[in-house]
Amino acid sequence: MSDDDMDDNNDFDNDYDDDNEEPDDDDLENQYYHSEVLNEDDPDAALEGFKNVLALEKKLGTKGDWGFKSLEQMVKIYYKKKNVNLMLTHYREL
Repeated sequence: MSDDDMDDNNDFDNDYDDDNEEPDDDDLENQYYHSEVLNEDDPDAALEGFKNVLALEKKLGTKGDWGFKSLEQMVKIYYKKKNVNLMLTHYREL
């Protein structure tokens, strides 16, 4: 094996660092699903979790599926709690 062959193998060193947004998207996804599980037993804790998803999106400067889904869940929770004002506020954000 020549030195040129060894240099070619070094081309793969940074392949895993190219996608910098993926871990952030994973954080959003994990927070969303964690909040969804909380919703079964503790809707108030779930609301806080969904708010964290929105805050994380804002911090990242993006809007995406996880924020939309979080708003959707928040609207449903506020509907079940009969809190029409907050339900409509978050519905308008959709």
